[in-house]
Amino acid sequence: MECFTGSYSPVQRFAHDLKRVGAGSGEAFVPLHFAAGDALQFDWSEERVILSGIEQKVKVAHFRLCHSRKPFVVAYPMEAQEMVLDAFV
Repeated sequence: MECFTGSYSPVQRFAHDLKRVGAGSGEAFVPLHFAAGDALQFDWSEERVILSGIEQKVKVAHFRLCHSRKPFVVAYPMEAQEMVLDAFV
C-alpha cells in the first residue's frame, strides 16, 4: 500500500500562489435565485393524526416554492403515484 509522500509546504506554496494571482473569489457558496413559478422542492413525511377519534398514519406531501419560500402541504392515506400526481395538480 502506497502512502502520500509529499509534505505540507508544496500545498501551502500552491495556495499562496493562487491567492497572489487572485484565483479565488472568496465566496464559499453560489447564491440561488429562482424566478416566480420556476422551481419547487418536494418531499413526503409520515405523520400520525387522529381522525374521528382514531389514530391513523397518513402520508403528507410537502411542497416549498423556491421563489417565495412558501410551504404547502397535503395529507393522503398512503404514498402512491396517484397521490403524487394529485398533489402536483
